[in-house]
Amino acid sequence: MRQSLRFLTYLLLTGVLALMGIPQAQASHILGGQMTYRYVSGDTYEVTVSFYRDCTGAPLPTGNISITARQTCNGTAVTGSLSLVAGSFATGTGYCPAIQVLATCSTGQTTYPNYEKVDFRGTIVLPPAATWIISYDDCCRPSTGNIPTQDNFRFEATLNNLVTVNGVPTRVNNSSPEFSSRDIPVPFVPVNQQSAISFTGVAEADGDSLVYSLDQPLASCGVYNPYSPRITSSCNPVLPSPPNTACILNCPQLTPNYTATLPMPVSYDTVGVCGTVAGTVYLRDLRPRFQLNATNGQITFTPNLYRPGSAALGLNKYVVIGKITEYRRLPGSNRRYRVGSVRRDFLVIVIDGGGNTVPGTPVITATDPLSGATTVNGADTTRITVFTCSYTQARVAFTDPDNITTATHPAVTPLQNLTVTYTGAGTINGTQLLNGDIGTYQLTGDGTPNPRAIFYLQPGSSYAGQVIRIPLRIEDNACPVKGIQTRIIEIRIVRGNRIGVQATASGPLFTQATICAGDGLTLSGAVLRPDSVRRLATNSTQQQVYAYQWSVAAGGSGLPSVTNTPSITVNPTPTTRYFLAVSPTLGFAQGTCGDTTSVLVRVVPRPAAPTISRVGSSLVSSATTGNQWYRNNAIIVGATSQILVPTSAGNYAVTTSIGTGPATCSSPMSAAAVVTASRTALAGTSVVVAPNPTPDGRVSVQLTGYRQATTLGLFDLLGRQVLAATIAAPDAQGTSYPLNLSSLPAGVYVLRVRTAGGVDVCRIVRQ
Repeated sequence: MRQSLRFLTYLLLTGVLALMGIPQAQASHILGGQMTYRYVSGDTYEVTVSFYRDCTGAPLPTGNISITARQTCNGTAVTGSLSLVAGSFATGTGYCPAIQVLATCSTGQTTYPNYEKVDFRGTIVLPPAATWIISYDDCCRPSTGNIPTQDNFRFEATLNNLVTVNGVPTRVNNSSPEFSSRDIPVPFVPVNQQSAISFTGVAEADGDSLVYSLDQPLASCGVYNPYSPRITSSCNPVLPSPPNTACILNCPQLTPNYTATLPMPVSYDTVGVCGTVAGTVYLRDLRPRFQLNATNGQITFTPNLYRPGSAALGLNKYVVIGKITEYRRLPGSNRRYRVGSVRRDFLVIVIDGGGNTVPGTPVITATDPLSGATTVNGADTTRITVFTCSYTQARVAFTDPDNITTATHPAVTPLQNLTVTYTGAGTINGTQLLNGDIGTYQLTGDGTPNPRAIFYLQPGSSYAGQVIRIPLRIEDNACPVKGIQTRIIEIRIVRGNRIGVQATASGPLFTQATICAGDGLTLSGAVLRPDSVRRLATNSTQQQVYAYQWSVAAGGSGLPSVTNTPSITVNPTPTTRYFLAVSPTLGFAQGTCGDTTSVLVRVVPRPAAPTISRVGSSLVSSATTGNQWYRNNAIIVGATSQILVPTSAGNYAVTTSIGTGPATCSSPMSAAAVVTASRTALAGTSVVVAPNPTPDGRVSVQLTGYRQATTLGLFDLLGRQVLAATIAAPDAQGTSYPLNLSSLPAGVYVLRVRTAGGVDVCRIVRQ
C-alpha cells in the first residue's frame, strides 16, 4: 500500500484541530448532516436529524432535541421532540485498516481526527398548510475556507401538504427522500484529482420527481451565511495555436466571492476548438471543474488548492450544500406541484494525497450487441440502455490507476485492493432489480485489485420507461487515507418490439402483400432479439424458446387450422389482416414479454393478359406498368418497361403484374409476337439522339455511316406518325439533324431511321 507520509505528518502536527480547524474556545462540533421526514398517519410526521460531529469537539446532546415547524419565518411555532436513536452511532471510516483501528472517537484520542454520526428521531403534528419550514438550530459552523463566519448550523426541510389544484385546496401526504448513510457528508478529497460527492436520494416513497440543486448554507430562517472572497486565479487571454489557426480564450466571468454553485477553488476545463484562419472567430471557454448532475445528485469537481499547515484556520475545508426538491403530478392537473424539499450539508476537506490516486472511472460494456443495448461512460454516471424482454449482459470493470504501470508511473507494490459498496436503499438484486424481474447483479473479486460486476438483464415489457440508478462507492486501501470515488450505474429501460413477418425464413420483413384471388401465401414469424436467455437455476445461458400464435381480424378468412407454429400458409378470399403474437417461454418476467405484429394481405383479381402492338421495330405492351418481357418463353432480365426494342429474332411475349411485397399478382402471358429481325440497318451505321430525355423537346439526331437518302419518322405509342423529315445526301462521316418535339406532349416516342438498305429505331423521352 502507498504510504502518504506528507498527510500522515499533517495529521500528527495538527492533532485535535486538524479536522475541525477552529480555536478550542469556540465549542463547535457539527460538521454536516441533514433533516428528513416520513408521513405516518393523519397529520403526524416522523422527523430524523442526522448529525456528523467532530470527535474532538463539543459532545452531542445527551437528551432529547427540539425541532420547530413554522408556515413562515415569523409564524406560530409547532414543536416536536426528537430522541437519540439507539444503535445509530457510527464512526468515520476514511482511513486504511491499519490506521482506522487507531482513529477512535474516544476522549483524549487526538492523533487521528475523526467524526461520529448519530441520529435523533421523533414525531411532529403538521396539519395541511401551503408551506411548513421544519428546522433544528445548533452552534456552530467550523472555520472554513469559504464561510468567513461561524454562525449557527441550521438543519432545514420543507413540506407542502396543502396544494391548490385548479383552485381547489388539496391535501398532500408526503415523505421526503432519504439519504444513504454510506455516503458521508464529510469526505476527504485529494488536491488536483477529480472527486465526487453524492446526495442522491436513495429512497423516495411517493414516486415524486426529484430535482437536485446547489444551495447556500443557512444561519437561520431565510438568512444565509455569507461567502468568503474567492482565491483569484489568472486567465491568460492568449492561447498558443498551431500555425495558420485562430483561437480566442474566453475567461469565465466569476463573482468576487464563492457561491453555491462554485463554493471552492477548482481546476478548469478548456472547452472548444481552434480552427483554420478563414475569417471565422474560434472560441475556447474555460469551465470550472465543479459540476452538478441535476438528475442524480452527483457532484464532480477537481480541487486545485491545498495549503499545508493551515488546518487550524480551516482553510482546506469548504461547505457545500445539496438540495432536493420534490414535485408531484396531482389528479385533475397535468402540471407538477412542489410537495417538499430537503438539504444536505457537506464539509469537504481537501488533503494532500501523498501520491495516492483515487480509483479510476468504472467502464461498462455490453457483451450482447444484437440486443441493441448501448453504453456510455460519462463524467459521473455509467449508463446502459436496454430493451424490454431482450437479454443483455453488461460487465463493469473497476480499476485503480496506481495499479497500472505507465511510462511515467510504475505500479505500486503490492497492488492496491478495491472495495465496491452499494450505497442505496435495500440491495441491488432485491430492491433495484426486483428479485430478478428486471435482472440480476453479481460482484466478483471484491477486495482485490480488479473487482468485476456483471448485470444479467432481461426486463419485462411492463418496465419500459423506468430508469434505475444504482449508487456505488469505490475505495482503495491506501494509507493513511483511502482514495474514494462515488459513481452512479444507470440502467434505462426502453420499449423493444422485436418481431416481424417474412415470406421466407431469410427474406425481408414486410407489413403488407398482394396476391391474386385463389392464391396462397406463406407467412413466417421472425424474432429479432438475441436468441438466448439467462437461466438463474443453472447459472447459465441457453437458447430461448418462443411460443407463436396467429389470429385473423374480424371479417377475414384463410387462417389454417393449426395456428401455433412459426410459419403458416394463408388462403384469404377477401383482403385480410393477420396478427402474430410471440412470447418467450424462458427467462425473467414470465408472461410479460410478448410482442405482437400484423401483416395485411390484399386480394385482387388476376389481371387480364396484355396485348402487343408494333411501332416500327418496337414492341409495345397494352399495360402501362408491371410489365415483364419474355423471348422464347425465357425471361428477359431488366425488360420491364412498356416498350421493348428487340435485338434478335424470336417469339416475344409479355405479362403484367400488380401489387407490392413478397407476393404479386401476375396475368397470363400475352400472345407471342414473332420478330424475324429486330434491326436491319446497314453495317457500320449508328444513330445517337441527344439530349435524351429532352426537357424542352429539342434534340439533335447524329447519323454516322449513312451515304444514301434517309428518312426520319417519329411515332407515338399508338403507332401514329407525328413528325417526318428527309435527308437527301447524308455525310458518311457524320450528319447532325435537329428535331423539335416542343409541340408534342410529354411521353415516349419511337424514332425510325430508314434507308433503301435497312431500318434502325431508337426511343426518345419527351419530359
